[in-house]
Amino acid sequence: MKKLLAILLVAVCMFSVFAQGAAEEKTAKDDKVIDNLTLVYAPTYELETLTKMLEPLKESLPRALAKYGYTLNSFDVTVGTSMEIIAEGLAAGTIDLGVVGATTYVLYEDEINALAQVSRIGYEKDTRDIADWNTGNVHKDENFMSPGSRSVLWVNILTEKGRELLSKAESGNLTWDDLQNAKWSLGKTTSATSFILPSLWLDEMYGTGVGESKKSVEMLKNASVGNGGSAIIEALLLGQCDIAANYQDKVYGEQATFDAFEKLYPELAAEGKEPQDILKAIALTERSVNEVWVAGTGEKMTEGFCDALAKALMDLANSDDPADNLPFRNLNQSGLVVPLPEYFEGARQQVAAASN
Repeated sequence: MKKLLAILLVAVCMFSVFAQGAAEEKTAKDDKVIDNLTLVYAPTYELETLTKMLEPLKESLPRALAKYGYTLNSFDVTVGTSMEIIAEGLAAGTIDLGVVGATTYVLYEDEINALAQVSRIGYEKDTRDIADWNTGNVHKDENFMSPGSRSVLWVNILTEKGRELLSKAESGNLTWDDLQNAKWSLGKTTSATSFILPSLWLDEMYGTGVGESKKSVEMLKNASVGNGGSAIIEALLLGQCDIAANYQDKVYGEQATFDAFEKLYPELAAEGKEPQDILKAIALTERSVNEVWVAGTGEKMTEGFCDALAKALMDLANSDDPADNLPFRNLNQSGLVVPLPEYFEGARQQVAAASN
C-alpha cells in the first residue's frame, strides 16, 4: 500500500512539473504574439497620405519581427493631433509606437523609450548662407548622411511681399519690424523646425536672450501657429502667408510640395520649374536632430519586444531592398540608427533656451 502511494505521489509530482513547464512554455509563446500594434505618427502628413506611404509596412514589419521570434497579427497607422499628445499617450501606455521630433522626445525622455533615430541623406550644400541655397537647384548628396535638419524661413517670390523680404535679406537689411509685421505660417509649439528653431533664430539675430529684449515667434503680430508640415508650405504657395518656417526637405524633397506646386502653378510646372524656383530662403537656423521612433509603456511593450521591434525597424529602413525600405523613403527617412543619448544634447539645449 505504501509502495503504491509513493508511486502515486511521484506521478502527481511529475504531472505538476510537466503542467508547470507547459504553462510556462505557453506563457512564453503568448508573450511573443502581439495581436495588434498601433503607430501614431507626428502630424506632418494627412492621414490618407500617411496611410498610403506606410501601407507596405503592414506586410514587411510582421515578417521582420518574425526573425526575432515575434508574431505580429495586425498593424495600424494613424496621425496624432500633436507631437506632445503622442508623447503623453506613449508615456501613459495608450499608444504603442510613435514618431516624434527630438525636442518633443527630450521633454518626455524619462517616461518613454527611444527605439531608433532617423538619418537622412543631406544636401550638397551645408551652410547657413542663403545665397548658397537660392542659387541654382539644390540636390541631395548620397554620400552625406545628415545628423539633422535646419529650419528654413521661406518666402514666395511670386508675391510682392516675398520679393521685398528676399531683397532685404540678401542685402542684410532685414529688420525686426519687417519680420514682426509679416504674416507667418508656423507649426505647433513643440515643433523644433517650425517653432522652436525660428524663435531661437529671431533672438540670435534681433534679441539678447533675456527679459524684454528677448525675441521669439510668440511676439510676431501675424503668426498662424499649430499648422501641419505640408499645410505650412501650402499656405506659402497659396500666398496666404509671407513667411513659412519648416525644414529643407519640405521644399527640396517632399512629394506633397511638388504636388501642390503642380496643382497651383501648372504653367510653371509644364516649363520644368520646381518649388524651389519660387520658394526662396531668407534665413537658415542651426540644426535640429532628426525624428525619433519611440515605444510606449503599455503591457505588451516589454523590454524583449521593444528590442526586437527596434531591430526589425532598423533592418527594414536600412535594407537595400525597395520592398523593405520604401515606407521609410516615402517619409524622407534614409535609414534608422541606434539613438545614443549624446545625439539629443542639441535638442536639450534648444528646449532649455526656448523655456527661458
